[in-house]
Amino acid sequence: MIVIKNKNLLTSVRVSQLSAIAVKDRPCTFFMDSGETFRSSENLKEIEPKLPPYFMRIDRDCIINIRRIKQIDIKKREVELINGLTFGFSRRTTKPLVARFTRVPEKQ
Repeated sequence: MIVIKNKNLLTSVRVSQLSAIAVKDRPCTFFMDSGETFRSSENLKEIEPKLPPYFMRIDRDCIINIRRIKQIDIKKREVELINGLTFGFSRRTTKPLVARFTRVPEKQ
């Protein structure tokens, strides 16, 4: 479980059901497998240490759950998750992302 802080509201979510965290228009947005989204007043630097090792920062504004990757388009530098969300990734994370995706344990 992880607690999402948004000003005066605290929300607890299961990390195993979290697909991605991205910064869109300043606050962080948590994207769940179910399609739900939650906003947080915390930044990615504060959130990242709380996440298990199967999460990876793919660029300065996005962290994804490696277990939720459906496919990686290396040419377009985009990753598609099983819930249909797509995120771009930086050039320098291409090799580590592909390496981690190809050795990820069975998806839950």
